[in-house]
Amino acid sequence: MRHMSVLAAPLLVLGAIGACASSEDAPSPPQNPDDAGNGVLPDGNSEGTVDAAANDASDAESRLCSRDGWCPTPLPDGDLVFKDIWPLPGRAFAIASSPTLGARVLEWVDAAGQWTYIDDATQNEGGLGNYVGRIWAPSENEVYYGVSPGIIYHGIRPVAPQAEWSWTRSRLDDHSVNPGSSNAGYVTHGGGFSTAQEYALGVWGTGPDDVYAWYLNAIFHWKSDDGGPPSWVMEYAARDVPETNQNLYFFGAAGTSPDDVWFGGARPGDRYTSCALVVHKAAGEYRRAADAILTPGPNPWDSQRCVALPDVQAIGGEDGWIANIQSPAPGVAIMLNGVRGVTRLRKVGEGYASDVSNIPNSLIGPEDMGLSLWSASENEQWISGKGIVLRAENAWDTGAYEISTLALRGAPIRADLFRIRGTSSTNLWAIGAGYALHKTSP
Repeated sequence: MRHMSVLAAPLLVLGAIGACASSEDAPSPPQNPDDAGNGVLPDGNSEGTVDAAANDASDAESRLCSRDGWCPTPLPDGDLVFKDIWPLPGRAFAIASSPTLGARVLEWVDAAGQWTYIDDATQNEGGLGNYVGRIWAPSENEVYYGVSPGIIYHGIRPVAPQAEWSWTRSRLDDHSVNPGSSNAGYVTHGGGFSTAQEYALGVWGTGPDDVYAWYLNAIFHWKSDDGGPPSWVMEYAARDVPETNQNLYFFGAAGTSPDDVWFGGARPGDRYTSCALVVHKAAGEYRRAADAILTPGPNPWDSQRCVALPDVQAIGGEDGWIANIQSPAPGVAIMLNGVRGVTRLRKVGEGYASDVSNIPNSLIGPEDMGLSLWSASENEQWISGKGIVLRAENAWDTGAYEISTLALRGAPIRADLFRIRGTSSTNLWAIGAGYALHKTSP
């Protein structure tokens, strides 16, 4: 039921390069029908559907949990589409979008059992907030998040939980090959009959004093470059493209220390073709751990192909797309590669070794796709997708995938679950269009 392959290749050392250019506002991306929080009508074999209305705070039945312990939390507004979440013990921070409310930032507190808005509403002013990026919190009193076009917000709560949040914002420069291009900031990719959008904007850190942001093809570090006040300093930009009409993108980051940070992204081609991009920062140096160049197929009717760069391995074939990356141990990165590949990269000597395990077709069919991955450990991964959550154990060593049931009151959830993340296997969140599901049971 599981397919596994192993790839290994040496490493190419590349320096950070980039050219500054002024950024322009990115347009609002086309909306996925599920993004509005509307349930998808089930097919003839389905038991039914549960839409966003099931999460209305007045609906007591919505608090019933699935057989495997996934419990819907009551949402303050029914049309919220949760895009990212950062859990902490006893609480969580999330960023969502809404066709009526725009971009919103929320906090969940276990003891209160409810979500509350904590943003200052400025993220929707003056053409901002057409799409949302990632959210990250080093503590319960400090939060970072991103909104278009390339804006990073930083929130501080001086004395929790009584004090109001204080917010500041900064704008990241556009260092892309084609500054201000029509699709700057978001990219559509697909598998089979499905498509999803990834947003090349986010923030993450190893701790409160070591924070990174990414926008389009560039990686920024919050620091003082000349002894003055700190700012977002561009440390690395991926600009090597075979054609000037192409761009590269970063979608996520993870790591275990300031000397062990991973960034995942892609070289997008057409709807069905993209090449995985992984950059590893170690001892202050950014190095390519995986990459490939898009090239035409041998025949005019063939799709593009991914061809490995010299001394750098290619992973994921023509479906390489690293939007979710985790680092459960030093020198190890685990990622969702494309729509169904669970990939592990390990630092081995001066190079990297990769292990690839594909989610079985019996669990994710041609019309579905994996959207997010979170690693509880190197041997335990959780994957969310279109109305599904999977658990993988020992994926690269005779392991198996299994479904973690989401069905509420006997009916499946059919909405996109854009992010799965937790602090442990007993504090897990799966969030998406009209849902914020919380699992606290084993």
